[in-house]
Amino acid sequence: MIMFYACTPPLSPSLFFLTHTFCTIFSFSLSDLVLLIDGSESIGADNFHLVSDLVIQVIEGLDIGRDAICVTLIVYGADPEIQFYLNSYDNKESVLSAIRGLKYPGCYEVILGAALEEVADSLLGQDAGGRAEEGVPQVLVVISAGKSTDDVSQGERALKLASVYTFGIAVGDSATAQLEAISTDKSFVLSAPDARTVSGGSPGPGLKTSAVNNICCLPMNHKNKFCVSLFLSWIVFSLKYNIYTKSKRDIIFLIDSSMGTIIINALREFIKRFIDTMPVGPDQVQVGVAMFSTNPRREINLNSFSSKESLISALTRIKPKPSVEVNIGAALNFVRTNMLTAESGSRIQDQVPQPVLLLTSKKSKDSVQQPADALRQMGVLTLAAGSRAADEAELKQIAFDDSPIVDVTTVHTQRVVRDIVFLVDGSNYVGNNLQPVLDFITEVVNRLDVRPERVRIGLMQFAERQLTEFYLNTHSTKQDVLSAIAQLRLMGGRALNTGAALQYALNNHFHPKAGSRRREGIQQVLVLITGGPSQDEVKGIADRVALEGILTFAVGAGQVEDRFLKTVFCHQQMVVEPVKMFPSF
Repeated sequence: MIMFYACTPPLSPSLFFLTHTFCTIFSFSLSDLVLLIDGSESIGADNFHLVSDLVIQVIEGLDIGRDAICVTLIVYGADPEIQFYLNSYDNKESVLSAIRGLKYPGCYEVILGAALEEVADSLLGQDAGGRAEEGVPQVLVVISAGKSTDDVSQGERALKLASVYTFGIAVGDSATAQLEAISTDKSFVLSAPDARTVSGGSPGPGLKTSAVNNICCLPMNHKNKFCVSLFLSWIVFSLKYNIYTKSKRDIIFLIDSSMGTIIINALREFIKRFIDTMPVGPDQVQVGVAMFSTNPRREINLNSFSSKESLISALTRIKPKPSVEVNIGAALNFVRTNMLTAESGSRIQDQVPQPVLLLTSKKSKDSVQQPADALRQMGVLTLAAGSRAADEAELKQIAFDDSPIVDVTTVHTQRVVRDIVFLVDGSNYVGNNLQPVLDFITEVVNRLDVRPERVRIGLMQFAERQLTEFYLNTHSTKQDVLSAIAQLRLMGGRALNTGAALQYALNNHFHPKAGSRRREGIQQVLVLITGGPSQDEVKGIADRVALEGILTFAVGAGQVEDRFLKTVFCHQQMVVEPVKMFPSF
């Protein structure tokens, strides 16, 4: 069950993204945080202290220490000036004292490229207190007011190769484009018109008064884990019930509107990303949305929009509505009688899969048993996810998973039988993402019925060469599989031959001698987890894997671009980015 906390006040869209960024990073109990601050004339002496104030506000809300978050700070202008290292201070007050003592250097040049190289060369290593070798995530936040006068590409490449997660705060317009190029993702950059707005000194909610207060009061793991859990639930749900193998699906999101602004905003963004991976249209995937508290209401019918663009635009209707109580039973009945009908666009009579994703934050005031049973009898696949205040037993009553598993096309009881091979990038591109990748694989395996006659699991890693960890028939129990996954260590390497790895998997893992039951008609699944671009040709072998009937999911980790994944795999709905939610989906 998903565990999270709500937090107020609400944020504007741009501040929401910054809060999301910090929440994502600090979902780890450990991290190395590098603060890189512009000390040039672009900021100016009068505004430098406002930026320092922002940094102080952020630090005050963090758990600082050698066994928690370590901080280093560097001010740059004509030359980068290291103020203190990751291992200079082991308590919050010492860090704050050093920041309060910052002096404005002042200079006309803005040499950001050299500063980035200094970060990569001098601030992240073990001698400087860096804990990358221990698997601790390393985070860089750049606060800049002007475009750099030197080349930033070398420093940018070094940081990305080291799997450093880079964020930016652009003060004014001139720094935004460059920070977006440097950052791990464009959404990791906040632009503010001036330093006073950044600090919260101007009228209206500034970064200090809104975003920082939210950063400091949030339990830093709630929303990240919420989205990750949604993703994991969906991918396992899809594998179990063949949802991804159907070209047509009617998907309904049933959302508790009382969950609060932060969570509703996060859900809206999650659904946008979800829809963006789907082939939306009247003959393909249709999406509907209903919200509820004490009373249900329809926001989007399954047949309301025929294009992805119009559907995403309509998601602005998803808004919070405070309520002390919720009636989930009434909401489930509403979906059944008002949305799973031909008039509303449902194709249930044509045996099109009907997944319903229930998202709630409370125990229901009314009974859910009869409404849940009615949906189950129709063959509707209900996935239930809830927060701490929700009732786990109640969610299990609702979820389709706890009932006999029903094939929606035949409505006959069937066993869940799959052969699943994980193909894991073992190169330096994955780097510090190893633990989140292992957590992801473990979470998927934990949700499956692993045994020889049901679900079989295999695992291999690759870089320039390939290495089998275990085959589909190596382990016969879930515990043995999980133990083997926990022992995985990256093989290392700076280059990737993804095409050769796919060929190796096809020849050596999806073979009867390795435990594959492909010739028996058992669905074969390949989950590719990769962190970088391939040196060899991939498209041809990826197409061959698809033609062999192997269902492939491509999962982005580290610095891989989703454009690479989407061009490689013919079904873009198979491309997902969970590790950007781990720390960097």
